[in-house]
Amino acid sequence: MDELLQNILEKKAQYRLEDLPTIEAWEEKAKEILLKEGIAGSDAVKYLVDSMNSDIEKMNSILLTAPSHVLPDTQRDRMIDKKELYEKIVSYFDIKGEREELEKIVNDN
Repeated sequence: MDELLQNILEKKAQYRLEDLPTIEAWEEKAKEILLKEGIAGSDAVKYLVDSMNSDIEKMNSILLTAPSHVLPDTQRDRMIDKKELYEKIVSYFDIKGEREELEKIVNDN
């Protein structure tokens, strides 16, 4: 069993009634993080994230350098929307910070 989840379950075994909703929320978040880690570890997802990161860099470059006669406002707006979507998807699999934050909260309590 994962160390973070084990730590939460140990706290749950010693809980006070008023702490139960908080501990159960931690447990659900830990399970979500473990699921994301499993998905993010697959080669297909790694490839997708790397590809999207590469596309984000290209879009940033185009958005910064393309003059308006080459990239009209409607295309620029679509590219910005696409870039933001890619960034959101990529950030979904960047869970190291989420895990560290939850570990800190659990360990501090």
